[in-house]
Amino acid sequence: MSEERLLYIPNEGKIGDQVGPRRTFQSLQERGRLQELAVYPLYLKQRETSLVVALQDLVQLARQLEPTLILWQHPGFLDIPSAVLKCLRRSAYLIYHEGDIYGRLQKRLEIGARRLAEASDVTLTVGMGRQAAIMRRAGAKEVGYVPSSVDLSRFGADWAPTAERPFDVVMIGNRVSSRIPGLPGLPGAYRRERLATALGRMLGPRLAIYGNNWDGFVGARGPIPFNQQEEVARGGWLVASWDHFDRISYFFSNRLPISLVSGVAHITNRHPGYEHFFEDGRELFLSSSVEEMVQRIEELLHGPRDLLNRVASCGDALARRCFADDVVYEEVLRMSVRHRAGNPLPPPSAWTSRVTR
Repeated sequence: MSEERLLYIPNEGKIGDQVGPRRTFQSLQERGRLQELAVYPLYLKQRETSLVVALQDLVQLARQLEPTLILWQHPGFLDIPSAVLKCLRRSAYLIYHEGDIYGRLQKRLEIGARRLAEASDVTLTVGMGRQAAIMRRAGAKEVGYVPSSVDLSRFGADWAPTAERPFDVVMIGNRVSSRIPGLPGLPGAYRRERLATALGRMLGPRLAIYGNNWDGFVGARGPIPFNQQEEVARGGWLVASWDHFDRISYFFSNRLPISLVSGVAHITNRHPGYEHFFEDGRELFLSSSVEEMVQRIEELLHGPRDLLNRVASCGDALARRCFADDVVYEEVLRMSVRHRAGNPLPPPSAWTSRVTR
């Protein structure tokens, strides 16, 4: 990989938002694993000028760098002309990395995502199954799996587990309802709400829920900044979650690895494919229904604290080994280079067995 020249196009709300990927690629360049690196935050650039001007500057940068790899993240609503994508692909292998999950009715694939999926050499996404099918319908030639990851420069700080904690269970996530009357909300949103309601009845003031739109729910404590997730997680004995898009194979958001490296035991809903990553009761706890999760939480809270701390320690080790940003993004480049050479993309089931720090 030492001869590769990478042009990285991150999805950032402000410069430097993508801390982990930037740090990973900079480290690879400093260690001689990348010959050259250029970063162009297109979304920010087009806000400063216009999309037309920002794309002209991007094409000019590509002509100067002559990248061998272009990694483009989450183009969203940006209407990228096919001519621009064709120009960028003249000498470079184009990688589309999508960290969001999409549906057929709710949260449909945006124009930029459709354009990039069709033009890219490979599309890498954080979920398979229905998510991969949506990408293929948009024109993606090859779809591969890359999990959501955690930035260890912001999360996973040293911590000695405490014997006393203000809460039994912490939930972190927003309450999301449909914007269109008559249509259901995001898949999994109703089950997340049911979980919060049931835990509120069971735990009362020993439950803390952080996120938007939980007003009126027992334990609601309002939204928190992204970087405070670890701090609030450590206030409970368990972090409980129910994912949106809760039936997508292999999917978890970055909240899961962030929770795992916090050093607090985590319980979440099962997804197809999790059996290849996690052993229930070893790195985390898994449930197939809201009722099962509530019952499991009650049993765990009445059980030995040592069990929760052991599971938390194993989950922490797994996340650092397999889901840290530096591990994940170096593998993004490595698997793309192998695919460019004609090798098949590895199956998602093999992620934790083939990738390690």
